[in-house]
Amino acid sequence: MTWHTLENLHLTPGYSPDDLEKLVQRQVKPAGASLLTLRILRESLDARGTPRLLLHVAVELDRPVAALHPWEPPTPLEIPLLPAPVRAAARPVVIGAGPSGLCAAWLLARAGLSPVIVDRGADVDGRRAGWSDFERERHFSTAASLVFGEGGAGTFSDGKLTTRRNDPLLSSFFAWLVRHGAPDDILYRAKPHVGSDRLVKILPSIRAELIHLGATFLWNTDVTAFVHREGRLDHLETTAGPLPCTDAFVATGTSGEALLPALEAAGVHITPRPLQVGVRMEQPAPQIRRAVYGKNANLPGLPAAEYQFVLRQGSMRSFCMCPGGSVVCSAALPDQLVVNGMSLRARDGAFSNAALIVTLDPLSGWREAVDFRADLERRAFSAGGGTWAAPAQTISSFLKGQSPDTVPTSYRFGATPHDLRALLPGPLTAALAAGLRHLPGVLPGVSEGLLLAPETRVSPGWRLERDEHAQSAPGLFVCGEGSGYASGISTSALDGLKVAQGWILSKS
Repeated sequence: MTWHTLENLHLTPGYSPDDLEKLVQRQVKPAGASLLTLRILRESLDARGTPRLLLHVAVELDRPVAALHPWEPPTPLEIPLLPAPVRAAARPVVIGAGPSGLCAAWLLARAGLSPVIVDRGADVDGRRAGWSDFERERHFSTAASLVFGEGGAGTFSDGKLTTRRNDPLLSSFFAWLVRHGAPDDILYRAKPHVGSDRLVKILPSIRAELIHLGATFLWNTDVTAFVHREGRLDHLETTAGPLPCTDAFVATGTSGEALLPALEAAGVHITPRPLQVGVRMEQPAPQIRRAVYGKNANLPGLPAAEYQFVLRQGSMRSFCMCPGGSVVCSAALPDQLVVNGMSLRARDGAFSNAALIVTLDPLSGWREAVDFRADLERRAFSAGGGTWAAPAQTISSFLKGQSPDTVPTSYRFGATPHDLRALLPGPLTAALAAGLRHLPGVLPGVSEGLLLAPETRVSPGWRLERDEHAQSAPGLFVCGEGSGYASGISTSALDGLKVAQGWILSKS
């Protein structure tokens, strides 16, 4: 028995497992080999002309075939159980239960270290209850925020796992998600996604595994200070009391600005980064489907229509596209409005949306970056009427400088007509206008849509500097999106895995 690969197999969207098996059989039969097992390694859509799927598969055959490329199944991720003296020391603390923090905690727990995971938000059930109360009462609290708590901001986005990084640790991360209930197509699709409705079921299963391995979760708890003694981290001050700690993994995400003063006081060097700011653009999903698939839009089996573009005009790019999704309020603080996108596994909603992001020059320091973001979010909250409605404007009225108007939207709190040119910084409005004029060039037939503001938490305007071991100060290791070294679920997870793995190997 031996494994080989077959590349560039073509099938129509909506193919069945039998269709794939018959195609593979036709490929291997001339060599006189019998197919024992097949595994899809990659599946991507070629939408040029008549849409077709391109597959790369691994096949287990009853004999070697010289004409085919050999293949070896990936080696499972191995984490050494650390020596007893290391395991007997103070438990490592992970600050933040988003992708980076959970992945770091997973490896630490597998090494026998019983990590403590601290998050200012709640577990998934508490988050869902808080959000329901917020939708009903429109009274904001940390429990109502879609950015804090179990799974981080990615829990209520789309669960997109697309990344250009090719790392064995990512394969281990995806396989871990599948073991806890994620669809197995995330293992091979070129643009994998889970969906928020699936993530809220996966996360409790992950939590149960970590607890079984010895981890402890402290929800609704803020870290307020890092206390060093004789040059070593001694403990953390938290709203739940002192927490003994000699090694902390800081994975707070893009909305972790409340911890920055404590990090700086502990010796972490924080430097400014370019600002990523923009708006959410929303159109009816059928319109986007026609723009992407053209005359083939009604073909059965096609996935929800996605797009991604970068326009030199205005340096505008799309980000976090949510086909068949909805625009949601991702506020982190009272009276500070932020919009984001979310979609479920089926991606079958009436609207599609994406962020339109422009890169602005770095400010002089991290405090200025925090203030810039907070000021824009407060003014957006007021512009929407102080009810969590989003200030919004159609593309046409924005480009023509006309009185703002709106169209139907998926945003649950509603859209308030507002002149976005008066709300957004001048360089941002100029860049958006320059890019939007060329929108039909990347989305044929799409010249109209709704712009909802603001999208401010794509990436932090600062970086937590770290050394080659990811250490930023004695006992403080930073990782994930909030540190400035990752963007999105997959790269944040990968960063957490790498930082924890490196730390574990240094102790083994």
